Amino acid sequence: MSKNKDIDINVGRKSDSFESLKNMCIKKSEELKCQIEIPIGSSVKVTFWTNDIPELICVGCLSNNNGEINCELNFEQSTL
Repeated sequence: MSKNKDIDINVGRKSDSFESLKNMCIKKSEELKCQIEIPIGSSVKVTFWTNDIPELICVGCLSNNNGEINCELNFEQSTL
């Protein structure tokens, strides 16, 4: 996976429940933590969208703190 670039990810459908979409985002962010390379002290913005009609689910930040990849998801900006 590329380094230091913002990432857009599509999951689920607009008709899915918000709780279901939230769980999909959490699962996908956990997968990304194992796949992405981020230099120590850097971060990558991850934006999660629905697949069918593009609606914002959440915005995340993956960061490397001393070799450990952390992810924070913010669902407050959702357009659902």
